[in-house]
Amino acid sequence: MDYLEPFVMPVVPDGADRDETPGEPDFTSLGRIVGGNENRQNAGAGDFVLIDRGLDDGVVPGARFAIYRDLGVAGMPLSTVGEAIMITIGRNMAVGRVTRARDAARAGDYVAPRK
Repeated sequence: MDYLEPFVMPVVPDGADRDETPGEPDFTSLGRIVGGNENRQNAGAGDFVLIDRGLDDGVVPGARFAIYRDLGVAGMPLSTVGEAIMITIGRNMAVGRVTRARDAARAGDYVAPRK
């Protein structure tokens, strides 16, 4: 059965407008970008992305994530793409704003929480 939940205005975390990189990325808890604004596959600085981590994974509003890409070259480490801050969190998904991008963040890119 379908039902509607009451609308609750999201609270924007403090510092969401700033590009900060506190702490080191935690590579033991990698997630993935699922998509961008309006089902786009790419996102740049200021755009929003959906990731496959949420409350069940310990993500909270204001959490910062580093964005990485696997270049697909044997022996090469993940390549830094950018940074994001999480704005709205669901049980298994979160919406974050890209605060820095060296390249377009793409669906499939990795996200590592900063600890």
